[in-house]
Amino acid sequence: MHRFTSRRLAPACLAVAALLAATGAVHAQSARGGKIKVGFMLPYTGTYAALGTAIENGFRMYVQQQGGKLGGREIEYFKVDDESDPAKAPRMPPS
Repeated sequence: MHRFTSRRLAPACLAVAALLAATGAVHAQSARGGKIKVGFMLPYTGTYAALGTAIENGFRMYVQQQGGKLGGREIEYFKVDDESDPAKAPRMPPS
């Protein structure tokens, strides 16, 4: 049985948080017309930078496989770098 340490658990938590944030953004925007705004607040610098890039690339690949749209609507992406430091994580820009 594997023991989880905070070093192993942190990237998994970040991945889940990013997925939930992206799903929530899609759901909240689905009631309105226009583009769907999807924001990534991930570590693009620091210890987990590779993980942040991998999460974003995975999501973009999924969207591309769905024809470049979600629910028939175009997507507008924006990124926020949390610098792999929760204390420095900025607030998401208002929609």
